[in-house]
Amino acid sequence: NDERSFEDMNVLGKLLPPITLRHLELQGYYNSISFPAWMMSISQHLPNLVEIRMWGLPKCNSLPPFGQLRSLRELLIERMESITKIEEGFYGGAGAFPQLWKFELRCMECLEVWNTMYSDKEHSVQVVMSPNLQRLTLYDCPKLKLKPCPPSAKQWEIVNCDNVLALWDEGTQTCASSYTGLRDVTVRNSNVPLHQWRLLHYLPALTSLRIESCSNLTCISQEIRRGFSTLQSLHLVDNGQPELPQWLGEVTTLRELDIRGYPELQAPLKIMKQLTSLRALLLFSCKDMISTPEWLGELTSLEELLISDCPKLSNLQMNIQYLSSLHSLSLNDCRKIQSLPECLGNLTSLRRLEIIDCRAIKSFPENIRKLPKIEHLNIFPPI
Repeated sequence: NDERSFEDMNVLGKLLPPITLRHLELQGYYNSISFPAWMMSISQHLPNLVEIRMWGLPKCNSLPPFGQLRSLRELLIERMESITKIEEGFYGGAGAFPQLWKFELRCMECLEVWNTMYSDKEHSVQVVMSPNLQRLTLYDCPKLKLKPCPPSAKQWEIVNCDNVLALWDEGTQTCASSYTGLRDVTVRNSNVPLHQWRLLHYLPALTSLRIESCSNLTCISQEIRRGFSTLQSLHLVDNGQPELPQWLGEVTTLRELDIRGYPELQAPLKIMKQLTSLRALLLFSCKDMISTPEWLGELTSLEELLISDCPKLSNLQMNIQYLSSLHSLSLNDCRKIQSLPECLGNLTSLRRLEIIDCRAIKSFPENIRKLPKIEHLNIFPPI
């Protein structure tokens, strides 16, 4: 970060690390548009690298051939404002990124295209990047479009990258086999309506989806509906809507539902009662919820219920007694609950009961003596 009159590339050119280096971080490379010779042939000089982290390189307009690093497992590229495309030079030839399992692109505001395929001239084929990629993070890359196929990572995190969600080539479906292993997707800060998320059209193995701070989740397309046929875990967080989406009742494979920041938890009974496979329900930060929702009693397969940070909640409705399969009940930071319902004693499958920071509760109902399977009781602070 010093003010200087010399080129960063000249300095970095003199700082060739030893061949044994495993972790390399480069930050604040401000005034050069390219890299020294040893970085452009990095696989020869630093063949043992397992992690590279680069950020704050505003003038560089191309990337070294990191793909030829045979041991590289983690790669972070952040705030390289002059890069508009990631192309074949990034791969460096055949067999690119054989061990890479985590790749992050962050704050690449001018990046428009990432060509995820490269030419293997030896075998005359096009190859999708990295056969072992497990985690892909795309963060604040608003112009980015992936061409022609998404990489074959199992876990994606997409933050403020609307083009990645919505814009795909016509040939995307033809290479759908490249992402049959994609199982876990997180999407944050999207203004694209859910029914336009084309990324979700061809995910036959999707099991977990987290949607956070996104607008317009009202409806889904027929293609997305098919993609939800394997969904087991759904997290809806701070999406700024008064009601849970109507399509929720169609996801009958759900086993875990995590709802955070929905003020009143409004939802029709006929929707929620269809969630016959649901085993775990987590309710966080429902700021305007006064009593537990009417539909809660319809979830008769529920085994775990956690209610946390609901400052206006003062009443657990009697329908909680219908949760005959409930094994675990946790109440956390619900400071207006003054008493627990007598029907709590009807939860004969209950093994774990936690009451944490619910300071208005002064005593338990007499009926709690009927709980035959209780094994774990945690009350904090003590009554």
